[in-house]
Amino acid sequence: AAVPIGIIGESVHMLITLALARPYAEAWALVKVVAIPMITLNSIGAGLFVQIIRFVLRDREKIRSIQAQKALNIANRTVSHLRFGLTPESAAATAQIIYDNISVAAVSLTNNRHVLTFIGAGNDHHQAGQEIKTKSTCEVLETGDPVFLKSANKIGCTVTGCPLKAAIIIPLRKGGEVIGTLKLYGDKNMRLNTIDFQIAL
Repeated sequence: AAVPIGIIGESVHMLITLALARPYAEAWALVKVVAIPMITLNSIGAGLFVQIIRFVLRDREKIRSIQAQKALNIANRTVSHLRFGLTPESAAATAQIIYDNISVAAVSLTNNRHVLTFIGAGNDHHQAGQEIKTKSTCEVLETGDPVFLKSANKIGCTVTGCPLKAAIIIPLRKGGEVIGTLKLYGDKNMRLNTIDFQIAL
């Protein structure tokens, strides 16, 4: 449909040029030279533009489908571990499943006070059993709102050389009450994006 519309649009453009431009003879001479190339190229361009939009929309739907399938797969595999509560053992098993199925630098789970498990980059100083220290995690526990931290400064790690550059923090709920957090981390090689954020939600 875009190509015929483009042809009509450019044809109307040529007619307007002939109707308004003066002297008429020079306008007609110009239109005879440029009409066919302009109508052809612009119509093809309009068709290509519409096709590009269609491809983008189709790929977006495909990404959403893959995203939903991946989230469902992770949920199905972790539910058996979390069914009886958020413990160091269930947290470790859950974190491993997530780490194995999503391209992130590290995964951590906490309860309301302590880090229950940590897998991945930075595990030399981010370790299970530590008290929650970062302000952002405390805020998620308090507000129940997920956050996407896009810089190392916002993560708040005080260890020099920490490889973690971004974090997604999601509240974990039981019966409407926030009982802990799920934390996904990115580094310079594995960067977090909005798709990771949507999967985590």
